[in-house]
Amino acid sequence: MAARSDVDGIQAQINQKQWLNDRNQIRAPFDGVVGVINIAKGSRTGNLYLYNTEKKFVEMRVSDQTFRHIKEGQFAEFFVNSHPGEVFRGRVHSVTTNTGEATVSARGNTQQVRQHVNNNTSAHGRTVVIEFNEPEGYDVPLGATGSGWISATKPSQALGFMDIIGGATVRLKALKAYLNAF
Repeated sequence: MAARSDVDGIQAQINQKQWLNDRNQIRAPFDGVVGVINIAKGSRTGNLYLYNTEKKFVEMRVSDQTFRHIKEGQFAEFFVNSHPGEVFRGRVHSVTTNTGEATVSARGNTQQVRQHVNNNTSAHGRTVVIEFNEPEGYDVPLGATGSGWISATKPSQALGFMDIIGGATVRLKALKAYLNAF
């Protein structure tokens, strides 16, 4: 009788270990890139950032004055420093109504207030997300920086020429990045 209970106990331990092992696997709902993992020794889980790479997005900052003229679906062009000389095209995917500058700390103190005031001394704007199709053979990395323009709604049709200036400016900056790469 004792032998049978020992076998049942060992089998229960095996089942428990198998159940725990099955929980160690993480299956993503899409193909992507793991960005940051915060796991300490001995921990079962941690913060895991998985970026969906099926679609590519660029965050672009625009001034508060320009923001009201940006709408979803508008044409945009940009370059990134990781690909100097190249200009990519996309469409405005979404616009955010907040500036993203305000942060909250559970432990507020005078240093946090000073830091917040200091952060707001520079020019800020709003965030616009641009979706683009990555050309074959390219890999625009996460966190790449660059410059761009959006064909926004103009207050007057007479200002249509500003798109030409925006496109030319981005191309000049892309060329400058290309020349600086040498």
